[in-house]
Amino acid sequence: MAEIKKENFKHELLSIKEIKLPEKKKLDQVINLKDQLYYYFQLMIIKLNPFIFLMKFINQKSQLYLSKSFFSDLFPDKNNIFSFLLFIIYFSNIIKKKEVYKSKKFFKRIPMKKIISYIQLVIFELLFTYTLANNVYEIINSNSSIINLKINKIGYSDIYYSKVKYKPDIIIINEVIQNNITNNYYFDEPNNNIQLIWNNSINNSASMFHNCSNISEINFSDFDTSYITTMSHMFYGCKSLTLIDLTSFITSNVTSMDFMFFSCSKLISLNLSHFITSKVRNINHMFFGCSTLKSLNLSNFDTSNAISMMSMFNGCSNLDFLDISNFHTSLVNNMVSMFRDCSSLTFLDLSHFNTNNVGNMTNMFYGCSNLAFLDISNF
Repeated sequence: MAEIKKENFKHELLSIKEIKLPEKKKLDQVINLKDQLYYYFQLMIIKLNPFIFLMKFINQKSQLYLSKSFFSDLFPDKNNIFSFLLFIIYFSNIIKKKEVYKSKKFFKRIPMKKIISYIQLVIFELLFTYTLANNVYEIINSNSSIINLKINKIGYSDIYYSKVKYKPDIIIINEVIQNNITNNYYFDEPNNNIQLIWNNSINNSASMFHNCSNISEINFSDFDTSYITTMSHMFYGCKSLTLIDLTSFITSNVTSMDFMFFSCSKLISLNLSHFITSKVRNINHMFFGCSTLKSLNLSNFDTSNAISMMSMFNGCSNLDFLDISNFHTSLVNNMVSMFRDCSSLTFLDLSHFNTNNVGNMTNMFYGCSNLAFLDISNF
């Protein structure tokens, strides 16, 4: 076997030592691939069990979605791979023998015969990593759509509706990738962070979280909705939902929003002022049962194509102000129970409503017990 030149090996060692390792950061905060590997090498040295930690590195890297180009990104020069392997192997040998580090002794010729077993094991594990890298999705790209959820309840919980048209391609729970994709998981502690990941954008989010009653927070900042045409029943029955970030929603192609927030009884505030709804036909029962909703911004809500507003605000008993002055109702044919049980509303101006096509207004204002001003002069 060819002799390793001391100068080359020393150069490799120094280049490694120059990299500053993040000591108290989580792995997902260590962005650079080399930094991640050296971070785990540091743990190997500290814990005196190098190969267990090398395997942990392999496992963690799989959770971080190894790309097929992992090794070429990490070691563009193949000679660096060999030198780095020797570095791991030799250091491991010193640890096993409990030898004290001495610079002069360290840079002597490496006893290759004594560490051949280490070489075989490390190469096997790296080959395993390479095989894994070629069979794991490379999902961090411009087409990926990611939804972040939080569940605070211990026990079994649905994280999406089992019959949703497009199921996630990858699910991560508390930074661990799940081998089996399912809609229901057991959580043995509170404060669980979940990521639902689609490799490509989807065009249908109907019933996506239907009756997912334990989800407390949802963030869509990395989710592409530009192709979606229906959001019907999307958050139906999300009774624990207190916080939802919809600021990134693009709704220009959506035609249906009926039952969208049905029985989201813990939502306090919703800002839909950025929603483009010119194509939306169905908005019936959209906010039905949002009993704690205090603030609802519909200032740019375009209803010019809407045909049904049945029970749209039914049961919004905590809503004390509602500005729908921009609503166009010329095509609407159903307003049954539209404001039913909006018991906190005191003012409602519907003077601009065109009700020529409305065939049924039964119980439209039933239960609006505090309504002091109501203008329906053009009904």
